[in-house]
Amino acid sequence: MPFWKRSRQNNRFRDYVPFCNAANWGVYEAPFSLQQGKSLFPDAAIMGGLANRSGVLVNGTEEEIRSEVHKVLQDFGAI
Repeated sequence: MPFWKRSRQNNRFRDYVPFCNAANWGVYEAPFSLQQGKSLFPDAAIMGGLANRSGVLVNGTEEEIRSEVHKVLQDFGAI
C-alpha cells in the first residue's frame, strides 16, 4: 500500500490527483520528499526540491544554482 494511503496527513491530496498535471512540491514546507510527492501524483510533473526563500536559489551564483539543481535531479532519479 502506498505511504499516502497509510498517512492521514496526506489524505487531503488524494482528491487532487485526477485533476493535476503538475505539482509544485514544497519539500521544505511539506514533511515529504519529492519521491513521496511523485507517488501521490504518479502521472504529474513534480516541481520542487530547492529552498526558494533563502539559500543558493536566492543568493547563489549561476554555477551554484546549476550544481544544486543537478543534485536535486540526481536525488530524484531524473538523471
